[in-house]
Amino acid sequence: MAYVPWQKFDKSFSLCHALKAGTIFPCLEKPFCGKGGRCQ
Repeated sequence: MAYVPWQKFDKSFSLCHALKAGTIFPCLEKPFCGKGGRCQ
């Protein structure tokens, strides 16, 4: 069985930022920081 928590629609990115981030929802933006785990 899978567990999927409910999410509320709170905010969204502008369309330009959403294209750069790969998602329109801020809570789903998870940038890849590489092996060291440090984003710059």
